[in-house]
Amino acid sequence: MSLAAVALVLAAVESTALADKVHAKFKGKIVLSDAPFPTSFDSDAQAIKVIKNASKKEFVQNKKGTWSIEYMAFLKEKLDAKEAIIVFYDITYRGDHEEVYSEGMRPDDPYSNVVINFIALPAEFFQAGHEYEMQLLRGRNTKALAVATFKLKE
Repeated sequence: MSLAAVALVLAAVESTALADKVHAKFKGKIVLSDAPFPTSFDSDAQAIKVIKNASKKEFVQNKKGTWSIEYMAFLKEKLDAKEAIIVFYDITYRGDHEEVYSEGMRPDDPYSNVVINFIALPAEFFQAGHEYEMQLLRGRNTKALAVATFKLKE
C-alpha cells in the first residue's frame, strides 16, 4: 500500500472518530443557531465548544417577518431516507402541544446521522412570545430522531 493511501485511510478513521465523539455528545438533539455552522473543525473538543457556543434558544424576527434558524440535528439513529419531515409544536401552555407547522426536507446525505440545514419560520404560523418544540422525523407516524425547544421574539 502506498504512503498516500495509508494517509487517506488514517484521515478517514480520524474524521469518523471525530464525528462519533461529537455525535455522542449531542445525540438526539437539534442544535439551533442564528448563524451558519462551520463546515470543519480542528478537533472534537473544538467542534463541541463551537457548537455549544453557537447554540441559541431564542430567535428574533427579521425584517421580512420571519424567524431564520440554522440547525444541526444529531439523530438518535441514521436517517436512512431521502426525505424527512420537520414538525413544530407550540408548547407555550404546558400540557397542550399543538402542531403549528411542518415542512419536508431532503438531507444532503440520506445515510448520515447528522443533518445540517436552514429554515425560515413564517409569521402566519408562529407567534412572538411563544415557545416551540422542533422535531425531525422520518415520517408522520414515526418517533422523533432529534428534538429542540426554543422561544421566538419580535
